[in-house]
Amino acid sequence: MSSVTDVSNYTATNTSTTQNTGSDATMGKDEFLQLLVAQLNNQDPLDPMDNEAFVAQLATFSSLEAELETNSLLESVIMGQNSQTSSSAVNFIGKDVRAMADFVDFDGTNPTNVNYDTLADADKVTITIKDESGNVVRTVNLDAHDEGSHSWNWDGTDDKGKTVGEGDYKIDVSATDEEGNAVQTLPVFIGRITGISYENGYPELLIGDHRLTLGDVIEVLEA
Repeated sequence: MSSVTDVSNYTATNTSTTQNTGSDATMGKDEFLQLLVAQLNNQDPLDPMDNEAFVAQLATFSSLEAELETNSLLESVIMGQNSQTSSSAVNFIGKDVRAMADFVDFDGTNPTNVNYDTLADADKVTITIKDESGNVVRTVNLDAHDEGSHSWNWDGTDDKGKTVGEGDYKIDVSATDEEGNAVQTLPVFIGRITGISYENGYPELLIGDHRLTLGDVIEVLEA
């Protein structure tokens, strides 16, 4: 009588084949159980399966079943979290927020605020403004700052005093203490959420053409 391949060996072989081919042929618990029953039905009566081997295969089946149930539970949890996150994001529409963001808008005429936080007392603060191409248009050195939130009013001029064009500009804020050690800073953008986008597979808060994640939000302000 021909021998029946051990289920454990088949599982290992099948898993290896799946990894190499990238197919969806991974054995499920039903297929595993069918193979186990077939192995029992076709074993040699004169040389039956060893009890320890049988128990080991039952343990493998139990482990496989538990893993599938865990995966199913995790999928349910993730779906619930995504739904809750989406609902939370919608609540931001129409509200003003302070968010971690290194950009500033300039309309070509009116001064605009550059907002930032210093996470410790600073003796010197330097603000650098760059255009969309990465070219530095303005650098300003400011005096001592206490730890906390700050704002500098930019009149839209470059280092030569010429008014720059309308557009989005990137800001970089650096600071040092009295001993010249670096002080951590955080560029901040304050604006009103105008919509939500799911284009990238997760909710993004829209402020004009800019996109923020929920994790970027520091504070929600009264509109």
